[in-house]
Amino acid sequence: MLTLAYMLQNSSYWVGATVTLKSLVESEDQRQGILANLKEFVQEGRIDVGIEVFVKGSEEESIAAIRKYSIEADLVFIGMRPPKVEETAHDYSDYYESLIEHTERFPLLIVTLAGEDIKFKEIFS
Repeated sequence: MLTLAYMLQNSSYWVGATVTLKSLVESEDQRQGILANLKEFVQEGRIDVGIEVFVKGSEEESIAAIRKYSIEADLVFIGMRPPKVEETAHDYSDYYESLIEHTERFPLLIVTLAGEDIKFKEIFS
């Protein structure tokens, strides 16, 4: 997602756009750890992005929290999980349809496959 955002930021339409890397966690302890990791990653890669890490409310659904923290964005990237080993194509299709339905009122949205084993430091160094 970050690579795509970087590439878009260099296009004629999005040139000069601000990229903010946002993450959603379950607790304040997680927030501090993720914030430190993201800062290190951004610094090592010399990536010009803002960083915000939010703690999700205990009763709040993740999609609702992402919508809340992204409402002012012009473009939102969201990751979708890869298929589970035991999952049928129909089940995964249901998951995808549900994701699209729950993100219906988002700003412009790009859905990407999350959790791939990519060597990000090699891309951004």
